[in-house]
Order: sequence, then structure tokens, then C-alpha cells
Amino acid sequence: MKISPTIILFVCAVAVIVSLLSASGISRITALRQGVDSQRQYNHELEGQVQDLDRQVKGLQRGGRDLEKAAREKLGMSAPDEMIFIFDDKK
Repeated sequence: MKISPTIILFVCAVAVIVSLLSASGISRITALRQGVDSQRQYNHELEGQVQDLDRQVKGLQRGGRDLEKAAREKLGMSAPDEMIFIFDDKK
């Protein structure tokens, strides 16, 4: 018994349509696309952060003002010829 190619094509077409219209078909594809879009946005934000950090690292590696500023602000350091005055705001 030989099955006609038209019947096989029809059965395949029905199977595709049913799978797309099922609960896990089109809605799942839509959810996956939204997930991909969300991930791309997050990746773009992270790329911006990486670029900012790269600029900071290069500035610190060059020394100079960037390194001095970081040492003063983050570590509370001063130059050897400087005096630091700390004022207590309590009355």
C-alpha cells in the first residue's frame, strides 16, 4: 500500500498548524522573543558598564590625576606635603 505525497503533505501541514495554535506554540514563541529582547537590552547595558570600567582602569594605569583622585577620594590619602583637617560637625 502506497501513501500519496499529497496526504503526507496534508498531515504535516495540519500538524504544524496544531502545534502553532496550541498553548505552547505561538505564545511560547512570543515569550521567547520577549526574553531575547530583554536579554539584548541587559547585554547592551552591561557593555556600557564594561566600557566605563575599562576607561577607569586605563586612567588608573596611566597614573596622574585619575590615580591621585582615586587615592584621595576612596582611600583618604594625601600628598606628603599636605595636612588634612577633620572638622566635627557635632555641636
